[in-house]
Amino acid sequence: MIGLFQVAKAVQSVCLQHRWRFCFVGGLALQRWGEPRVTEDVDLTLLTGFGNEEPFIDELLRHFSPRVSDAKEFFASGTAAGVTYIASITHEGKEVVIGEGEMGDFAAYALKTLKGIQYGTIEDRFGWMVDLD
Repeated sequence: MIGLFQVAKAVQSVCLQHRWRFCFVGGLALQRWGEPRVTEDVDLTLLTGFGNEEPFIDELLRHFSPRVSDAKEFFASGTAAGVTYIASITHEGKEVVIGEGEMGDFAAYALKTLKGIQYGTIEDRFGWMVDLD
């Protein structure tokens, strides 16, 4: 698992270097906020704006080798239903604090926006919400 944390740190470094707005999601994020689980990848959400994903994808693929041949197409998909942040990672008794160890401005903004869209208090400009008749 420590290899996964090193990869996450490398991904974080690239994102911070480019001043991208991002957060980790999926199994890695659940290590902090949910049930312990085994995962083999680092799931990342980037705030790119719709239609502007390709430069972000190209830069990530420049730094990291994909595990699948259609990684560029795969990168542009997702099923985001929640937002979390990682305050720290502990492995074999050693804790690594991420950022300040608290939810940052972007994670708070993303959570507020997502929940607002889900509850109808913020306009759904992306067509995510569908009425079930």
